[in-house]
Amino acid sequence: MSNAKKPRHKRLVDELITFAEWQTERTFTYRLKRLNCLDDFIGMIARKHGENCDLSFEDWHVEEEAFFDEKLSKIANELWDADSNCPELIDPISKTKQMVVILPEPYLDQREKGNLYRLSYYSQSGASYHDVFKTFKDAVKSALMGGYNMLVAGSLDELVDTNDWNKGLVVTKAVQSGIWLREYLETIATPDERALFNI
Repeated sequence: MSNAKKPRHKRLVDELITFAEWQTERTFTYRLKRLNCLDDFIGMIARKHGENCDLSFEDWHVEEEAFFDEKLSKIANELWDADSNCPELIDPISKTKQMVVILPEPYLDQREKGNLYRLSYYSQSGASYHDVFKTFKDAVKSALMGGYNMLVAGSLDELVDTNDWNKGLVVTKAVQSGIWLREYLETIATPDERALFNI
């Protein structure tokens, strides 16, 4: 008797999949669940094709892709309107406090490659890592697929002690300028930067 695993069933493009079967397959429903719009999609399919429809794998894919893209565009536009500066998204079901912030890409070498946005990940200990994206919509998609789907302005300030963090940024600027911190604060720093050091 062989211990070899059975190969997974691969869907054929023209294979028919019932309405009921589609709803139970995580492979098909994962992205729509992440956008919290699975019920909307099921309702749209029922109205368009009927609740007892059988569609080919390709047809299901085309329907899901178009619906997903439309919803993603709507969410990205709403986020842009709500906070085009740097939307802060949290994962509402995560037990640990984690979040992502969509930021303009600060580094010229990345912008020259066409990466205009950065998705920065944060935990209670500060920044953990980041990804770069060509469009705002691509950054939103990555955040949503990661489970970060609730916009909460001011989340970053609550997550880490931004006062200490901002002081660290000023120290870094002084080092990059090649001068002592005191000289930076006296000659270059903005009023807000000086206020961090009670000057």
